[in-house]
Parts: sequence; C-alpha cells; structure tokens
Amino acid sequence: MTRDSIKVRNFNPSVDFPAYIELLDVHNGKDNKTTEQEQHDYADMLTIDLETDRLVVEHPESSDKIIAVCDIWRISQNPSADLMLLVHPDYRRKGVGSLLFEAALEHANTIKARAIDAYSEPDNTEVRAFLERLGFRVVSHCTGMSIKTEASFPKSNLPVGYTVKTYAELEGSEVEKLDLIVKASNEFWGVLWGHKVTHDIGYAREVVKKNVLAYHTEDAMFFLFKEDTYIGHDRVSFSETSDGTKQGYGGGVPGLRPDYYKPELAREFALIGLEYLHAQGCHNISFTVIASPVHASSCK
Repeated sequence: MTRDSIKVRNFNPSVDFPAYIELLDVHNGKDNKTTEQEQHDYADMLTIDLETDRLVVEHPESSDKIIAVCDIWRISQNPSADLMLLVHPDYRRKGVGSLLFEAALEHANTIKARAIDAYSEPDNTEVRAFLERLGFRVVSHCTGMSIKTEASFPKSNLPVGYTVKTYAELEGSEVEKLDLIVKASNEFWGVLWGHKVTHDIGYAREVVKKNVLAYHTEDAMFFLFKEDTYIGHDRVSFSETSDGTKQGYGGGVPGLRPDYYKPELAREFALIGLEYLHAQGCHNISFTVIASPVHASSCK
C-alpha cells in the first residue's frame, strides 16, 4: 500500500458500526464478540466523542469496510490524551498504523493534550516496538495475576479507625451513593485509563449506573472510610464459566485518596474483595496489578 491509498477519516456512528464491530471481532476472537450497544457503553464510560475522537482507515477497495481504528481522547482534568489503535492483521507493517497515528497526533494537538498515553500487554513485543518507533517510552507496567482459591491467603486487617461499608450498607440517597463512585473514579486512581468520568455530574451518574452498577452487586462494591472521611473505593465481580465454575475478577489495587495512600493500606483493603470472592465459591480469581499511578507509554 502507498500512503496516498490510505484514507484516514472520522468515524461515522450512523454507518460505521457494523464494519467497526467486524474489525473488533477479528481482533478479539470468536469467543469474545461484542455488540453495538456494548461499544456505545464503552465510549460513554470513557467519554469518547465518536464523531471527533475516533478515526478510521477505510478498506482500499471498499469504503464500507474498516481496516484500522484509533480512539484518541482526553478527559478534561487529565493533561494527557489516551490512545487506542488497532490495525487489521492483514494490513499491519504496511504503514497504516503509522499514518493513522499521525492523524491522531493532530487531533491530540487540537484537544490540547500535553502528551499521549498508550497501553499494551507487557509480552506483546511487536506493539511495544511499534510504539517506541513512534517516540513512546515506557513509564510503568500493569500486570495481570490470578490465584486459585484453594490457596490460603491472609484475612484483611485494617488499621484502627478505618471502616469499610458496602454499597448496600451506605446511608443516603442513590444520588449520594453514585456521587461517591464518581468521586473515586475521578480522584482515587490518579490518571489511570478507563477510570475518570466527566465532570458533568448528571452525565457521570448515568455512566456509573450503566457501567458500574450494572456489572457489580451491591455487596461487592466497597467504600473505605477513615473515621467519617471517605478515602477509598474498590469493587469486584464474578461470573460462571462454561464448565460451571465461578471466575472472580478484582481490580488489584483499589482506589485510594492520594493523601491517604500507603501500600499496606491498599493491600488490606484489596483483601476484602478477595475474601468476598472466596466466599462466593470462585474457583479462580484474576487481578490486575498496577506498578504506579500511570501504566502507559507516553509520547509528546
């Protein structure tokens, strides 16, 4: 392919979703198919403007097919933009990704981003090499870990003065409870991708309803208090696998207010979610372990 034959344009939500989902399905595999509604929810959660923050590359022979897509967006309180870039396997190493990134960089300047953060699996050397060729550098790491629940692990032992309540145990109205989750998303996880929600509080509450409450039971969302001060949030979930066993999922490092963060406190708080999943009979529990407040490669 030549540069002139690669056509980059903005995503058109009214016509491009079928081709976009087809591309995602190729990438994710037949066992992880997605739907248009799920992708709308994903964009809402991350506050991605589908018409301006999503760029696509058309198939060279068919304008109704997409061979690459890029989301480049910035949460208002985050100085950096986040990047998600995907190229169809048949069109990799042909200049498509590099040209799409050039367009993304232009958009990052338009939205006044000081840097761009991208995320990749640590063992995906091909993606890492691609990002480094573009000028990215590794600033920290994110590691997935799992534990069989037959293993023994310590019980949570929070320091004196710290208490945990579930969503069901919180006092106050639904709006007040939703606002606690919004506050945690915006303040307790630094600038981690996927956590921040818009400052439009009404819209943020709807995002939390759709993307948090819909996937977590009220007794699996935990709120940490130091006396009467709200300082932490964590949540876990589980699902049944095809063989009838239960798979548990945890965030790994819970969200803590920065001025209260201590590794030992994060550990004891995370153990509460682990205890919950163990009590549900989960056969295996997976966690994501984050090495620092930002686990990304950055490119100015």
